[in-house]
Amino acid sequence: MNGLKKLFSRSNLPVLFLGGVLFLGALFWYMAAGAQNDDFFYLHEFTGREPYSVEFNYCEGSEITTFRQVIDSIHLHYFYWGNARLGSALIFLANLWPRWFTEMLDAVALTAMFLLTLRLGLGRGWQRRPLACMLMCAAIWWFLPWHEFMLASTFALNYVGGAALSLWLLLLLLTGRGKTWAVSLLACLAGMMHEGLSLTMCVALFCWCVMKLLRRGWQGHFMWPSICYALGSLFVTLSPAVFLRSSDGNIFHHIWLFGLVHALIIRWPMLTITALSAPLAAWLLPRRRFRLWWRFTWPVLVGTFVSAMVVFLVYDNMLRGAWLGILLCIVSMARLLRGVHLPRGKGWQIAGKSFAASLLVLMAAWMGAVGVLQQRLTAEMRLVADRYVSSRSPLVYADTTDPEHLPWWALDIPITVHESILGLSYHTYATRLRSSLPDLPYDFRQVALLAERDSLTPLTQLPAIPGTAQLHPTSGATMYSPLRLGQWSQMLMGDPRTPQGERATRGRVRFPWWRLRQSFQKEIRSDRHIVLYQKPILVTPEIRRRHSIPQGLDTIYLYELEWFTIPFASFGLPIERIDTLPKNTIN
Repeated sequence: MNGLKKLFSRSNLPVLFLGGVLFLGALFWYMAAGAQNDDFFYLHEFTGREPYSVEFNYCEGSEITTFRQVIDSIHLHYFYWGNARLGSALIFLANLWPRWFTEMLDAVALTAMFLLTLRLGLGRGWQRRPLACMLMCAAIWWFLPWHEFMLASTFALNYVGGAALSLWLLLLLLTGRGKTWAVSLLACLAGMMHEGLSLTMCVALFCWCVMKLLRRGWQGHFMWPSICYALGSLFVTLSPAVFLRSSDGNIFHHIWLFGLVHALIIRWPMLTITALSAPLAAWLLPRRRFRLWWRFTWPVLVGTFVSAMVVFLVYDNMLRGAWLGILLCIVSMARLLRGVHLPRGKGWQIAGKSFAASLLVLMAAWMGAVGVLQQRLTAEMRLVADRYVSSRSPLVYADTTDPEHLPWWALDIPITVHESILGLSYHTYATRLRSSLPDLPYDFRQVALLAERDSLTPLTQLPAIPGTAQLHPTSGATMYSPLRLGQWSQMLMGDPRTPQGERATRGRVRFPWWRLRQSFQKEIRSDRHIVLYQKPILVTPEIRRRHSIPQGLDTIYLYELEWFTIPFASFGLPIERIDTLPKNTIN
């Protein structure tokens, strides 16, 4: 009884309200989204028995219903395709319990991640500083790459859940709480969640350990859990499948100084802000207070920079790999500003609390609006799946929402059918069409999505993009070509200074990037490799009638760009031409 009274005491009301809003909002998000993106693959038993087995993405295995299937899938996933991440193992296991329980785990992970970040950043009594809490929440929403499929449980458990465990561990280490063996066990589990997050933490923990060894010698309560965290991380990083996925010949992008500057300013601004704050803090803060802050911050900066550079060089499309580092930079900036308070006047205190309450109401309304938007997008996904099944053709016409058309206030958090179409199409085929279409080739199982207004437009009359690829853009994200192209193509970017480029980039170029880009023009223009998803479609009588397909052409080819292989597309440069390239020309 005393515990409940303490929990619901007046001093804890701010954290209870904030935690409640975060939990209920996140639960609504995940319930509205359901299975998304990579979730579809993990619904099926892993059956591949060769390196980088495509059976996983093609949902070749039967739906998981037994514990034996879970164990076999985790084992094969470890050796042949994925990794040894604890989060991935949980996703396979989640097939044995109700979906709502997984959604609750996702919501708990998100809430815990937020609250632990606030505790680490603001210290004891953080719940009595509602305005600072809300401002930190705003920073977390703004600076983290939430747009990277965080409504999918595969990503929520790996990244959000992994970050929550690492932050919990860090809190215990910094406060000296918990028995060493229990904290070491938590450290091992946290290190096994995701190799991208654990890289940041391992580097930061190593720096902290070296600093402590030099100052005070061996400190078992801090050192042993750090060693266990590293061992857990190595178990994932050294798993056979991680090595296979990282050595497929596509690793290590070319390094551009311009790309690095763009990454540090646009992609990881918290890293840059924190680093630039150090000399200012050294000048303004008292010497002792700056040293305390710097002892926490410089390992964070080193760890975040290392993980950000790995993302930049190896997995340029996965900004979420620096997720934990961005969180720790937010914590560091909060610790720097921890001594800043509102004036002690009663009026100031009332104004601050009122403003914080207003921000909390706005956050609740915003999370609800994002959930409602996701409900509509999920309904579009069900529509596409139903039409795919009813027509028994991978060519589906539906007026769905393109990711670029989402409202700005959604921060690209909702997932559209375009982003989940790969997993959705193979999962739908495996679960609803396999019995009636058992001999359909792999190539014809992936849904090609066109807008309704394309259904009566002859594809042969579409204007072509210059280049040997002979690609014709439709009204959606799909392009048509009468040719069967290779996977690799080269895209030549245009120049925004030309009249054509100005029209193509109007409203999209935020800064005059072309000025900084001039000295790198030749390299940028000559090395724009892209991946095309090929979707061959058998020409049925209905398709031939709708699109006026000439006789003798029994298959048409639709293509979608693998958007994350075009890092410079985010600069707002127009496409000038697309040419095919032999695959052996790619390093």
